[in-house]
Amino acid sequence: MDYEKLYSSGSKCLKEERLEEAMKYYVQAIELDADRPEAHFGRGVVKFDSGRYEEAIEDFDRVIRLNPSITEAYNNRGITKFNLGRNKGAIEDFDKAIELNPGYAGAYNNKGVAEAKLGKLEEAVANYKQAIELRPRFVRAYHNRSSLQL
Repeated sequence: MDYEKLYSSGSKCLKEERLEEAMKYYVQAIELDADRPEAHFGRGVVKFDSGRYEEAIEDFDRVIRLNPSITEAYNNRGITKFNLGRNKGAIEDFDKAIELNPGYAGAYNNKGVAEAKLGKLEEAVANYKQAIELRPRFVRAYHNRSSLQL
Protein backbone atom coordinates (compact mmCIF):
# COMPACT_ATOMS: atom_id res chain seq x y z
CA MET A 1 0.00 0.00 0.00
CA ASP A 2 1.22 3.52 -0.69
CA TYR A 3 1.37 6.41 1.78
CA GLU A 4 -1.93 7.97 0.72
CA LYS A 5 -3.86 4.70 1.08
CA LEU A 6 -2.31 3.96 4.46
CA TYR A 7 -3.02 7.47 5.71
CA SER A 8 -6.58 7.36 4.38
CA SER A 9 -7.19 3.97 6.01
CA GLY A 10 -5.81 5.26 9.30
CA SER A 11 -8.07 8.30 9.14
CA LYS A 12 -11.11 6.14 8.42
CA CYS A 13 -10.32 3.91 11.40
CA LEU A 14 -9.76 6.94 13.62
CA LYS A 15 -13.11 8.39 12.62
CA GLU A 16 -14.71 5.05 13.50
CA GLU A 17 -12.81 5.05 16.84
CA ARG A 18 -10.85 1.92 15.94
CA LEU A 19 -7.70 3.33 17.52
CA GLU A 20 -5.41 0.30 17.43
CA GLU A 21 -6.11 -0.27 13.76
CA ALA A 22 -5.67 3.44 12.99
CA MET A 23 -2.32 3.39 14.79
CA LYS A 24 -1.09 0.50 12.64
CA TYR A 25 -1.93 2.33 9.42
CA TYR A 26 -0.32 5.58 10.59
CA VAL A 27 2.85 3.78 11.69
CA GLN A 28 3.10 2.06 8.31
CA ALA A 29 2.58 5.38 6.52
CA ILE A 30 5.33 6.99 8.62
CA GLU A 31 7.65 4.08 7.83
CA LEU A 32 7.10 4.77 4.11
CA ASP A 33 7.58 8.54 4.38
CA ALA A 34 8.56 10.04 7.72
CA ASP A 35 8.84 13.53 6.21
CA ARG A 36 5.12 13.99 5.62
CA PRO A 37 3.19 15.49 8.53
CA GLU A 38 -0.28 13.97 8.01
CA ALA A 39 0.36 10.51 9.47
CA HIS A 40 2.30 12.00 12.40
CA PHE A 41 -0.73 14.18 13.09
CA GLY A 42 -3.11 11.23 12.94
CA ARG A 43 -0.86 9.17 15.18
CA GLY A 44 -0.76 12.06 17.64
CA VAL A 45 -4.56 12.14 17.74
CA VAL A 46 -4.67 8.38 18.36
CA LYS A 47 -2.16 8.75 21.19
CA PHE A 48 -4.16 11.65 22.64
CA ASP A 49 -7.39 9.64 22.46
CA SER A 50 -5.57 6.77 24.18
CA GLY A 51 -4.42 9.02 27.04
CA ARG A 52 -0.78 8.87 25.95
CA TYR A 53 -0.32 12.63 26.20
CA GLU A 54 3.47 12.91 26.30
CA GLU A 55 3.74 10.73 23.20
CA ALA A 56 1.02 12.76 21.49
CA ILE A 57 3.01 15.94 22.13
CA GLU A 58 6.03 14.33 20.44
CA ASP A 59 3.96 13.65 17.33
CA PHE A 60 2.49 17.16 17.26
CA ASP A 61 6.02 18.55 17.72
CA ARG A 62 7.10 16.52 14.70
CA VAL A 63 4.18 17.85 12.62
CA ILE A 64 5.17 21.41 13.53
CA ARG A 65 8.82 20.78 12.62
CA LEU A 66 7.74 19.33 9.26
CA ASN A 67 5.18 22.05 8.50
CA PRO A 68 4.98 24.97 10.95
CA SER A 69 1.85 26.36 9.26
CA ILE A 70 -0.49 23.53 10.35
CA THR A 71 -2.67 25.38 12.86
CA GLU A 72 -4.41 22.22 14.11
CA ALA A 73 -1.06 20.84 15.30
CA TYR A 74 -0.60 23.84 17.62
CA ASN A 75 -4.21 23.62 18.79
CA ASN A 76 -4.00 19.88 19.48
CA ARG A 77 -0.66 20.23 21.22
CA GLY A 78 -2.20 22.98 23.33
CA ILE A 79 -5.14 20.77 24.30
CA THR A 80 -2.71 18.00 25.19
CA LYS A 81 -0.60 20.33 27.33
CA PHE A 82 -3.77 21.56 29.03
CA ASN A 83 -4.69 17.96 29.90
CA LEU A 84 -1.25 17.63 31.51
CA GLY A 85 -1.79 20.80 33.55
CA ARG A 86 0.64 22.87 31.48
CA ASN A 87 -1.73 25.77 31.02
CA LYS A 88 0.84 28.44 30.14
CA GLY A 89 2.34 26.24 27.43
CA ALA A 90 -1.16 25.45 26.20
CA ILE A 91 -1.97 29.16 25.91
CA GLU A 92 1.23 29.72 23.90
CA ASP A 93 0.15 27.02 21.46
CA PHE A 94 -3.38 28.44 21.17
CA ASP A 95 -1.88 31.88 20.55
CA LYS A 96 0.26 30.46 17.73
CA ALA A 97 -2.78 28.74 16.19
CA ILE A 98 -4.66 32.05 16.35
CA GLU A 99 -1.69 33.93 14.86
CA LEU A 100 -1.67 31.52 11.92
CA ASN A 101 -5.46 31.53 11.56
CA PRO A 102 -7.22 34.49 13.23
CA GLY A 103 -10.58 32.92 12.34
CA TYR A 104 -9.93 29.72 14.32
CA ALA A 105 -12.83 29.82 16.80
CA GLY A 106 -11.82 26.55 18.46
CA ALA A 107 -8.41 27.93 19.42
CA TYR A 108 -10.04 31.00 21.02
CA ASN A 109 -12.37 28.76 23.00
CA ASN A 110 -9.53 26.49 24.09
CA LYS A 111 -7.42 29.47 25.10
CA GLY A 112 -10.34 30.70 27.20
CA VAL A 113 -10.54 27.33 28.98
CA ALA A 114 -6.82 27.45 29.83
CA GLU A 115 -7.05 31.07 31.00
CA ALA A 116 -10.04 30.27 33.18
CA LYS A 117 -8.03 27.46 34.78
CA LEU A 118 -5.32 30.02 35.60
CA GLY A 119 -7.91 32.38 37.12
CA LYS A 120 -7.70 34.88 34.24
CA LEU A 121 -11.47 35.13 34.00
CA GLU A 122 -11.76 38.40 32.07
CA GLU A 123 -9.31 37.13 29.45
CA ALA A 124 -11.21 33.85 29.27
CA VAL A 125 -14.52 35.63 28.67
CA ALA A 126 -12.95 37.79 25.96
CA ASN A 127 -11.72 34.66 24.17
CA TYR A 128 -15.11 32.93 24.48
CA LYS A 129 -16.75 36.05 23.02
CA GLN A 130 -14.30 36.03 20.12
CA ALA A 131 -15.00 32.35 19.48
CA ILE A 132 -18.76 33.06 19.46
CA GLU A 133 -18.32 36.05 17.17
CA LEU A 134 -16.41 33.87 14.72
CA ARG A 135 -18.82 30.94 15.01
CA PRO A 136 -22.22 32.11 16.31
CA ARG A 137 -23.52 28.56 16.86
CA PHE A 138 -20.51 27.47 18.92
CA VAL A 139 -22.43 25.90 21.81
CA ARG A 140 -19.37 24.93 23.84
CA ALA A 141 -18.09 28.52 23.84
CA TYR A 142 -21.48 29.77 25.07
CA HIS A 143 -21.46 27.12 27.79
CA ASN A 144 -17.90 27.95 28.83
CA ARG A 145 -18.66 31.66 28.96
CA SER A 146 -21.81 31.18 31.01
CA SER A 147 -20.06 28.87 33.48
CA LEU A 148 -17.73 31.62 34.66
CA GLN A 149 -18.74 33.60 37.74
CA LEU A 150 -17.78 37.24 37.10
